[in-house]
Amino acid sequence: MPPPPILRAGSCVRARKTIRLKLAGKEVECTALFDTGSSYTVVQRAFFERSFGASWERLSKPVKLYLINGEHVEADKYAQVTIIVDGVELLPPETVLVLDEYAEEVEVEGVKVKLPEVIVGAGTMDKYGILLDPREGVKVVGAGFLLSSS
Repeated sequence: MPPPPILRAGSCVRARKTIRLKLAGKEVECTALFDTGSSYTVVQRAFFERSFGASWERLSKPVKLYLINGEHVEADKYAQVTIIVDGVELLPPETVLVLDEYAEEVEVEGVKVKLPEVIVGAGTMDKYGILLDPREGVKVVGAGFLLSSS
């Protein structure tokens, strides 16, 4: 099967992929957009609640975010979930923001784009060594890096 298409928008690179999320022993499949232009990893509240119930925590102060179409939203909830890509569990669990105001579809430059249940941001990709390869799609190549003083 060919890899999902890699989309370029300016300096951002994006790719869609089916992944799995795990929380409290429950595992669900969903569609994710891996987006180098996203600062955060986010999940639709409706999807999260259907899958895991209201098992999130509240942030002490909301985080302001912008969707791909420039629309402003705020996140006031988060959860620690394990992301599974191609059978590889990314550990330790990742903090994801749970968005109430998550449009299922947005318009970008006159084109309607369906948003997936999860957007995986650049920080998460760096942390777990995820690359977006034009030939192979989304690849988990290894863990993040730590600097040593030795």
